[in-house]
Amino acid sequence: MADVISVSELNHYVKTLLDVNDGLFDLALRGEIANFVQNARSGHCYFSLRDEACSVKAVMFRTDARRMAFRPEEGMRVVVRCRATLYERDGAFQVYVNEMFPDGLGAAQLALEQLKARLEKVFSYCNFCYCLRHNSNVCLSYVLKYTQFYVNCQHIICFNLINFYRFST
Repeated sequence: MADVISVSELNHYVKTLLDVNDGLFDLALRGEIANFVQNARSGHCYFSLRDEACSVKAVMFRTDARRMAFRPEEGMRVVVRCRATLYERDGAFQVYVNEMFPDGLGAAQLALEQLKARLEKVFSYCNFCYCLRHNSNVCLSYVLKYTQFYVNCQHIICFNLINFYRFST
């Protein structure tokens, strides 16, 4: 008869097997993002990567998520650098993502397109806009013409006769 072990012992053993395997420590995975959630308090990103046949749960911690030049979206195809391991407490196999890149469209171009879409949405009904970073008045046509200049802006404030909007990029 086999030795009786606890669930904790089993999970610890399997995690150790995965963690010492060099082939699972630095992976490049291609997949489609599903169930993407960024925790507002911690800044961590939780999602699944899937292909036509399988999926795997993924976590990207705040420090890594802050370095991304684009915003991940549901259904987006990406390539991630990660390591595969077992979350010991739950016995859940998952990957910890260090870097994420759009698969196809370049990260800078994607960030630019996403910014343009958000600017058009917010500025479409503004009478006056002000960029805090560049300490200047801006209008939608100017921002869209020189969008690359505004990609790294932290805040643009927009006013109309009724409302006040603060737009974070």
